[in-house]
Amino acid sequence: MPTSNKYNNKPKVSIWTYVAILGFIVALILLLIFTAPNSHRRIYQSFRDSQFTFGEAINEHKFNSDHHFRAINERQLLRAIERDELTVVFFGNPADQNSFNAIQDVNAYFGGAVVFRGSESPHHIAPSALYTQNIISNIRFLDIEGENMARLSERINERLAEDADDINWVNVPMLAAFMNGEVIEFEFSLVGQQGIRNIRDFFQNVFEAYEEIRLGTNE
Repeated sequence: MPTSNKYNNKPKVSIWTYVAILGFIVALILLLIFTAPNSHRRIYQSFRDSQFTFGEAINEHKFNSDHHFRAINERQLLRAIERDELTVVFFGNPADQNSFNAIQDVNAYFGGAVVFRGSESPHHIAPSALYTQNIISNIRFLDIEGENMARLSERINERLAEDADDINWVNVPMLAAFMNGEVIEFEFSLVGQQGIRNIRDFFQNVFEAYEEIRLGTNE
């Protein structure tokens, strides 16, 4: 007696069902990609979140989502040190209040800003020559706690040129400029009115040092 196909015939799944499922997966992946904050946005967001910790608002005229920082990790930094390109790095941490204050002024005095102070006339902060002359377009940001700076200093010393002086950095925030295996400028004091002057002078000193290196190379 022939076996009935009544229980063997499985319903066929339409190819359009597979297409719809695949389309949904692709759309979900794209949604995650485009809604996830990139490293540039995360830098701003991490410091913005610190407002609630310190009870102090960020000056959005000095530092906002259109800032001039780009993230760098330790491995990338160690590679950059040996290159013949100028690399300026801000070492700091969003959980550190001095870093929170300093990053705002570093951003403003690198790329320029217009700051409003209540009813007073706007204060124009001139951009650095490094920025206006397109020597560098951004500052690299290394998120690091002060207690880890000594360890990082040792790793940096291993990458510096043989005739370069060793460094011994122990705290954040700080600024440093690297080129050709050398530290061409660094600054620790970045907070308060004196810190603002130091930041401005740092960028000018780096510009002058860069020009000397460039002219010496072309001779």
